Amino acid sequence: MHGYLRTSGRVFVDDSGATVQLRGFGLGGWLVQEGYMWNTGGFYGSTSGIQQEIIELVGDSAASQFYNDYYLAYITETDVIQLSDWGFNCLRVPFHYKFFSPDTGVFVEDGFNLLDPLLEWCSDNEIYLILDMHCAPGAQNRNDFSDGNGNEAGLWVHEYNRDWTVAIWKY
Repeated sequence: MHGYLRTSGRVFVDDSGATVQLRGFGLGGWLVQEGYMWNTGGFYGSTSGIQQEIIELVGDSAASQFYNDYYLAYITETDVIQLSDWGFNCLRVPFHYKFFSPDTGVFVEDGFNLLDPLLEWCSDNEIYLILDMHCAPGAQNRNDFSDGNGNEAGLWVHEYNRDWTVAIWKY
């Protein structure tokens, strides 16, 4: 397994043109926390809202330690090996733009530090990885699952958010 998949008509094919049937699932909840997955009940369950609630509950330092441990433990090499053994060949990773760019024009390695090992494990175990910027700058919609503020889909309302999103993908 090497490289990227593409479509040929209505099927996915690999670099050699062989048809690939994807069998997998998403790692929802890892790099994007969604209220319905966390059973937040009662407050707006966006990623930012959940993180703020945790900070208010335990403080900055403990919240930082919690998230560090959480991100590192959520998916491991052992998990990826097991998924491959079970016959899965695809993982979708929803992620938040702030792992790569917490502010306009500012780029960080946090996302790469989390995704690079996963990419290596997946490659070693013949699992395709689908990267899904589930939370883009400004949010793709008003809903909590894209870290929207409930008022507007800022990605589409403000051109600078679209430019920022493109800059992140190019980074």
